Amino acid sequence: MSAPCPTFGFLVLMELVSPSDTSATRDLRDSWTAFLETRGLYCASGGSADETRAELKFVVASEASQATATDREAAHTWLASRCELRAWHVGALEDFG
Repeated sequence: MSAPCPTFGFLVLMELVSPSDTSATRDLRDSWTAFLETRGLYCASGGSADETRAELKFVVASEASQATATDREAAHTWLASRCELRAWHVGALEDFG
């Protein structure tokens, strides 16, 4: 019997410029999901807003079960292009399996 394969993914934190703008937040989430889908990625969990910190948290994983360093770099580039965000963080690859 072999050990199960790891499920590598990464944590993404987004700090919103205007958390009270629910329409902009919804549009950001939709755009984020569409971006992930173009790379064969999805949010394994997360997406809930912490209203006190105006923060969104996502665990991003691959449909093929292995997110890559290139996926992390692409996520960072995408996040840097978003004016709705005050700050963001793309975490290290981890086994979320």
